[in-house]
Amino acid sequence: MGVATAFANEAKNVGIEVVAEAAWDAKQPNYTALFEGFKALNPDCVYLGGLDDNNGEQLIRDKVAVLGPNTGTVKLIAPDGFTGYPTVVKMAEAQEMYITFAGLPASELVKAGGAGAKFVTDFKAKFGHDPVSAYTIYGAAAAQLIMTAIAASDGTRKSVMEQAFKVKVPADKSVIGKEFGIDANGDVTVRDLSIQLLTGNVETFLKAWPVS
Repeated sequence: MGVATAFANEAKNVGIEVVAEAAWDAKQPNYTALFEGFKALNPDCVYLGGLDDNNGEQLIRDKVAVLGPNTGTVKLIAPDGFTGYPTVVKMAEAQEMYITFAGLPASELVKAGGAGAKFVTDFKAKFGHDPVSAYTIYGAAAAQLIMTAIAASDGTRKSVMEQAFKVKVPADKSVIGKEFGIDANGDVTVRDLSIQLLTGNVETFLKAWPVS
């Protein structure tokens, strides 16, 4: 299931009317006609279920050109396919859009203290800035899990794979500040979702969203 379908399904489950769904072609020079079609439906919000790499910045520009700024009556929401892109962050048209991602940003890990805060502090001390993308931290978490699985294995690839589904990284060592592992489906056992607001060229944390 794609992120757009998942978003639309959940919107319907909580009583939000989805007035239209459409795919965009990354090879198109602009999307004004697409948004003109939506304009007649008087939407309250547009959700971009995809990636910035697929001409997403042109999509953002044309949303604002046709449906107005993100501070207006038609809000803009995008998933993690738009987070961490310096070009998106600096776009005038992208300001005040909401961006979600699966995890917590560095600022929240620092507030929580513990091993997660230490990782962010040590990263900044070494490189002179916070992790550019929140997924930098989760990449480090994946490496922690792999190293833990290797340590628990007999040294064979098969054993490492088996251990990867069994081991846990304890909270006092975890770069995300919580004990975690992966389940039988390969999904992480810690399920955090953040909602951020892009404002002043900064992805600013608004709130965590509960995930079942």
